[in-house]
Amino acid sequence: MLYLLTIFLGNFDLSLFKSIYIFLISFFSNTFSAISGGGAGLLQLPALILSGVPYYQALASHKLATVALGIGGSLRNYKSLGNDINVA
Repeated sequence: MLYLLTIFLGNFDLSLFKSIYIFLISFFSNTFSAISGGGAGLLQLPALILSGVPYYQALASHKLATVALGIGGSLRNYKSLGNDINVA
């Protein structure tokens, strides 16, 4: 039984676990960024690079997350202002 388990784990594709790991790191760093007003690159970009993601993909995914945070923050502020153009 142990032999079959080692064969199964030896051939097991770890891309699912890597994707979950990257999701958790990105979620944590972007939550930190939303609370503190910035700083996701301090955590997310090095974590992506150290997990084996090529630099250009890590940088692109970090920039995409930054744009998503900006859009989300803008929509939240738009709703909380109540369309008051004088405040804007």
